[in-house]
Amino acid sequence: MWPQSLKEFLEKERRLHSHFAVNAYLLDPSQLSKPVDGIAKPQNLPVDTLKLDSEPFKGLFKIDIIHAQRGFSDPKASDSPGSGNTVGSLTKQLISYFDKHLNPSDQPNEDDIEALIAIDNATTEFDKKLKSSFTSAISELEGLGYPGFSDPQITLTSKVNPIDGLNHDSAVQFNVTNSDATSGQLPLSLPEKYNGLGYQN
Repeated sequence: MWPQSLKEFLEKERRLHSHFAVNAYLLDPSQLSKPVDGIAKPQNLPVDTLKLDSEPFKGLFKIDIIHAQRGFSDPKASDSPGSGNTVGSLTKQLISYFDKHLNPSDQPNEDDIEALIAIDNATTEFDKKLKSSFTSAISELEGLGYPGFSDPQITLTSKVNPIDGLNHDSAVQFNVTNSDATSGQLPLSLPEKYNGLGYQN
């Protein structure tokens, strides 16, 4: 089910910028409190406090950005010869390795039986969902005489490919907090495309 966490909700379609905004307010220096055990004590703002019209730090700090190299941050970058991306992202290399050596659809063994059964069950259930979801639309098409030629029945079939599970921008993630499932907290992970120069350099 989606979403499973606030992070998963916000990272889809740039929802962070759609639901949150950063505002700046003037504080009263006489009411500043020192942190206690490293925990800040925010100053309460009066209800009639107005936000600043401009960003207070704009122009004060100069930040030079070192962009990721060789198409590393661009999931649509080409890995073809001459593109400068001679190594390819870690995701692409893992996909290639999986496709050549681990794909259960090509040369399955007894260890792949459970996975293949799960894939077949998923395909069957998804086909049922497609049929129920498109019933109305397909009925309208058939009512218009489409596609003709003795009016064959229109059906939709899906294909669940194991390699598709790795073929997305967040397939490889880096856990930056060194936490695990036993800690009871979701690990803070960055997808490969946000890992800066990282692996390829």
